[in-house]
Amino acid sequence: MMKKAYLLAFFMISTLFFSCKDENTSTDLNANLNAGRNNILAEDIIQDVFRILHQAGYDTALHQQGEKEIFSATVFYDTLHDSTFIRVFYPGWNIVCPDSLKRKGQITLNMDGSFDESGSIGRISFINFAVQNILLEGSLSFENPGKLNDSTPAFQLYTGGINFYLSDSVNNFKWESQQDISWINGSLTPQDFTDDVFHFTSDSKGYSEDDQFFTSNSISPLVKSSTCRWIHGGSCQFNTSGLEIKQGEIIFNDADSCQSLFDMYFDGTRYYDSFENIYGVDQ
Repeated sequence: MMKKAYLLAFFMISTLFFSCKDENTSTDLNANLNAGRNNILAEDIIQDVFRILHQAGYDTALHQQGEKEIFSATVFYDTLHDSTFIRVFYPGWNIVCPDSLKRKGQITLNMDGSFDESGSIGRISFINFAVQNILLEGSLSFENPGKLNDSTPAFQLYTGGINFYLSDSVNNFKWESQQDISWINGSLTPQDFTDDVFHFTSDSKGYSEDDQFFTSNSISPLVKSSTCRWIHGGSCQFNTSGLEIKQGEIIFNDADSCQSLFDMYFDGTRYYDSFENIYGVDQ
């Protein structure tokens, strides 16, 4: 009887120990998810910056008049010798744009050559520019390398580092990226800005608002079009080397739809999120 009692006591203690161990070692993925959201915000904001400058670079009415409203901003266009200057100015505090996001400040592009000229290079800068009170500090390099082998117009963006200050003005994250951009639809009708579709192949890295290092590499190109508010296609592998779960995947919804939902996969679990949530806007 004593032997059975000892065995029973040992079994109960062992069960309690292993139950506590499983509970205490459950994985907290909040840092992974926050880093993923930070990277998605950066991708979406920079892709919109490119899309606005792209329209300004091809809009012949703007080139002739020197000034025009584009996407709720006053856009100025000027040339001097072989250089081009584009300034995107939101003339007020938090201008509500057609995508329902609020923007303020200025975006400038100084170029050698013109936007559509193969071999042209330039620098994109931000002056108190913010989207939904997310303030950008830093700059981007722009290049038009010419057309791809299938005659698709191509562009490139590089950044050595942009700081994104979140709306609470306390937290921020840092982001670096190289973006290879293909203009896959709309290039045959360059004055029609309603049919443009771009593919972005991105290699990015940075430090999240939780100060966690991350990298992101496109598995399939991210899709941005003139008819959708958000990234709405493509996927990327996402890595967080300093965390317990070091690798995940971010998948954006079908490119034929325009939903704001996207999925993040970590540790075999699917997490739903939306652009409305990460921007803090109503659907």
